[in-house]
Amino acid sequence: MAAKWDKIMAGRDTENAAHVLTNRYTLSSTLKLMPNSFMLTHSHFAPANIVLQRNVHLWQIGRDVVKFIQVDEGVDLYDTLKYPILHLAQLQNAKCIIYLPRTIFDTLASKIDIEKRDIAWLFMTPRCGSTLWGQIFAVLPNWSVINESLVLYNSTVFEYEIDNVITLTKTQTFEGLVEAYVKWHTLAIPEDHSIFWKGTILDHHIIPILRKKFPHIKILFGYRDILPSAKSWQKSFGSLPGAEFGNRYIFSPVMATGCPRNIPEKDCFVFFTNGYNIKTCIEAFKASNGVSAAFEQYMFIWAAIIAMMKQYKHDGYKILPMKYEDLIADRRQTIGRVFDYLDIPAKLIDLSLTAMDRDSQEGLFFDKKTRSKNPSWVRTEDAVRRCNAILKVFDVGDLDSTTTF
Repeated sequence: MAAKWDKIMAGRDTENAAHVLTNRYTLSSTLKLMPNSFMLTHSHFAPANIVLQRNVHLWQIGRDVVKFIQVDEGVDLYDTLKYPILHLAQLQNAKCIIYLPRTIFDTLASKIDIEKRDIAWLFMTPRCGSTLWGQIFAVLPNWSVINESLVLYNSTVFEYEIDNVITLTKTQTFEGLVEAYVKWHTLAIPEDHSIFWKGTILDHHIIPILRKKFPHIKILFGYRDILPSAKSWQKSFGSLPGAEFGNRYIFSPVMATGCPRNIPEKDCFVFFTNGYNIKTCIEAFKASNGVSAAFEQYMFIWAAIIAMMKQYKHDGYKILPMKYEDLIADRRQTIGRVFDYLDIPAKLIDLSLTAMDRDSQEGLFFDKKTRSKNPSWVRTEDAVRRCNAILKVFDVGDLDSTTTF
């Protein structure tokens, strides 16, 4: 990797180009809020190639500055079996922030060639077993997993003033952002490894760009029926202190108008709508007469993603559906179908099955043990009415329906 850097940057003065900052308090506590809320003190300047170290992770691509997180040497956050979700592991292990001029970052990213890299990208609805799929691929020889990077989300929500995400995704600015995002993460993975990339919120918008810029990337879609997905979401996050506060003071007020007044409102709005069409989201909110629980908020995330992916399918994009219910009903057959699509030898199915013997989210604050202690969703006629009103606007069935691609 160092040799690549020397060749790419030959003739450029990159000495002391990177600005390293640390926090005298707890860095991860500010990272949880938003990428621009750091309380940092300058540490030192460093050569630009510091960002090529394996313990340095891309965090946000800004207009003028690109931010990286540095963790302790020897900490491998791409070890998905130990760190199930990349962005959470970054928050927990961050030691300092590195600022690199965008011009230098773009020079490197533009020279990265990934045409020969074997990449499978899993887009998904939350709570559909996608973390389990990441661990299934993590046990395979010569496979690496990129499990939920928030770079695209952090860059889009906190660096660009356009409130309408769809408007931004149609621009050359966004296309360049996506290209750099994909190339840089790929650079971090050994060249002899295939890559299983598990996306997250907002990533669904990049599918047209992937087909244009990286047509060799194979697209997968993980999903689960709405009722069990929402129940799992409620058990995982509904009891968090911020859930009720966020719904009452941020989500509901901004959803009523679709006009975020500040960064927290924009963050909440974009997250729970996946950057979907604003008019549709407002119509769905008004049809439900408001929402009263995390369970109902989840309707927007799930419905927006399902609607987007169905449109892609209708437009002719080649996408392999991976339904959680199918995986649970027949592990071997479902994994075999995915492996066949990705040209993975069937003899590795037995090895992949070993990943299903453990809690794929073990060690996280919403692991199986913790979820079992949290209160469940309480079904009422009024709650079902609100949910179905939302789902009807998105034209994705009702709360008790089965979804099939």
